[in-house]
Amino acid sequence: MPSCRTCNGKFSELENEVFVPLALSINPDKIAAAGLSKKALRALGIGAGGKLTEEERRIRKAVLTKVFRGAEPYSPEVKPHVLAGLGPHPEIPENQQLQIFVPGKQLREVFGKIVRGCEYWLANGRIVEPPYEVMVYFVYDTDVPDVVRAFAPFGPVHLGPGFRVRRGRRARQTSRRSL
Repeated sequence: MPSCRTCNGKFSELENEVFVPLALSINPDKIAAAGLSKKALRALGIGAGGKLTEEERRIRKAVLTKVFRGAEPYSPEVKPHVLAGLGPHPEIPENQQLQIFVPGKQLREVFGKIVRGCEYWLANGRIVEPPYEVMVYFVYDTDVPDVVRAFAPFGPVHLGPGFRVRRGRRARQTSRRSL
């Protein structure tokens, strides 16, 4: 998808910050997550082999420290704020699991970028620009049945295991450019 150098750099950094905690939170046995946990562990320097330079080891150790700096034992009180499909893992006792905080602002920005990219590819190069916008909601942000009902007329587009996009229009917009 087209992007200016500044935005591309900003989103690249955000994606790197968000990827490892999310990949570590997905059950590695799920087919939709195939390979993600191994990639995240390598980003932390685990299983990366002895081919790393000293600088690469230093960088990966810093990532490891940053990811686990705020990790805490899992607490059931956070369950309403856990993204669907991410922990706790049912096959591991909850008292043996950790919770890692990822700021919602970062997630919204990265997910918004992904949605804009999907719109670009699914709509033959259409770029989301004003007056249109991408809005990302988490289950705990809003009344879920209302959101599901609003998008029901627009069937999902399946892009592979575990990933689908549902596109809709704004209620007051009827132009072909509406999302």
